[in-house]
Amino acid sequence: MDEYTCLSAFPDVAPALHALRERFDIPLAILSNGDPPLLDIAVKSAGISSGLFDRVLSVNARAYKPAATAYELGTCAFGTTAREIVYGWDIAGAAWFGYATFWINRIAAHGRTPRYTDSAPSTIHKQEQQQVQHHTAQPSDRPKRTV
Repeated sequence: MDEYTCLSAFPDVAPALHALRERFDIPLAILSNGDPPLLDIAVKSAGISSGLFDRVLSVNARAYKPAATAYELGTCAFGTTAREIVYGWDIAGAAWFGYATFWINRIAAHGRTPRYTDSAPSTIHKQEQQQVQHHTAQPSDRPKRTV
């Protein structure tokens, strides 16, 4: 578990999360199979302020993703439907549950094309800032929550 104390985020992650919050005034959350103390350590070591997130949702071993009950934590926490949530991590289970999904295609810079086994994301971007620009350009497609 010591590895979580030395995680780093891509440099565009924190600015993009701040921009999503500021431009759309939407809540941000973490939904994880990890426990809250471990998530706090991981967020801090990645250089992201834990105060940026409105909620840290941990399944606490009740049911791990991709179980539907894990994703229900997001809809219950925000009192919304799955389609009103944009999710950007393990997208196959999230898309199956009904979340809108996005994926940052970081391998495109190396000329590789991703392969999707179960579910393609709703949108694909080359960097985090494109996620922000996408939703700014398409007001009807703006997220209501980002998990």
